[in-house]
Parts: sequence; C-alpha cells; structure tokens
Amino acid sequence: MQHVLFKLNVERDQLAQDLFPVFKQHLRVLHSHEDDMILMYLLGAIDAIATYSDNDINLTEYRVFYPKTLDYRSPSNLYGWYCGKQHVTGMQILDSTNHDVVANFEVDYASGMVYPHPFGHEIIFDSGYGDVDSMPPRLVNIIFRLAAEYHEMREASRIGEPRHLPEWINFALASVWAPRV
Repeated sequence: MQHVLFKLNVERDQLAQDLFPVFKQHLRVLHSHEDDMILMYLLGAIDAIATYSDNDINLTEYRVFYPKTLDYRSPSNLYGWYCGKQHVTGMQILDSTNHDVVANFEVDYASGMVYPHPFGHEIIFDSGYGDVDSMPPRLVNIIFRLAAEYHEMREASRIGEPRHLPEWINFALASVWAPRV
C-alpha cells in the first residue's frame, strides 16, 4: 500500500526555551555568559532522545494521504491505521472535499490508531508536546540528565570519534514510551 507522508511543521525551539530556566537551575549556573551554549546542549539532548526513540518530543504536524486502493496482501492493513507515533493529538481526517470526517472514525489517541482504515482520506495529526506541562516528568528528567552530561563532558569527545548515547538512555526511555513491536 502506497502512502504519502509529509512532516509539515516542527516547533523546535519552544520546549527548549520553556525548559531552559529550570535546566539552568538544575546545572546550578548563576551567570549568563554560557546561556547560548547551555541552550544548545538542551536542544541537542531533545533531538538526540527524539531520534533515538523515534518519537517526537517537539510538537510536530504530519499530513498523510492513502489512496483508495486496498492492499489485499495484508489483511491487517484493512482493519485500521497506525500512525507510528506516540502522544498523538489534534487529529483531523479530511475527505475528498476537505471536510473533517473524524467523527466517522474511532480514534485511539493513546496508541495512534484509527478504525477503520481511512482509505482515500487525508490525515492531519500532531505528535509531540506543545508545552512543558503536557510532558511526562520522567521525560523531562531524562532530557535534563542527557543535557547535563553534554554540559559536563563537553571536552570528552575526540574529533572523528562517534558520539554514542549513554547506556542508561534505553532503560530510562522504556519507562516513558512503550517499545515498538
């Protein structure tokens, strides 16, 4: 089954800006001449965790279109649609006349599933967190731990040496998101 997915808009700086004052207190930094660098570490930690976990942390808008053709080789594709993201909000399902017909479908926001499969419709949904208050505290803790490690170990890497995420990241993220099947 062919589909078209567009990643339209990513609010990349909002969460980092909101987290910055608390993160600066977390580091116990009282001066402001390292603010740009500290913000860079915070952005880097958010991006690294999002990439590693394949989940959006920054609020991201997606647009997906499935043609009306059915893929009979995979019966599971006929039952429902899985968006592949967690923490899904703001879903719209548009018909060919651009009317929102989300009321005609059952949407499970926790799992990112739509029943039945919206063949021939355009799906617009948001994934990620628009503000700090909607984030799980455990995720904020993980971001702070990784950003603090970047801050403290800024001289620990060598040029040409790949940078690996710490081993604790995998276990910590398992407490926030369900592993993918």
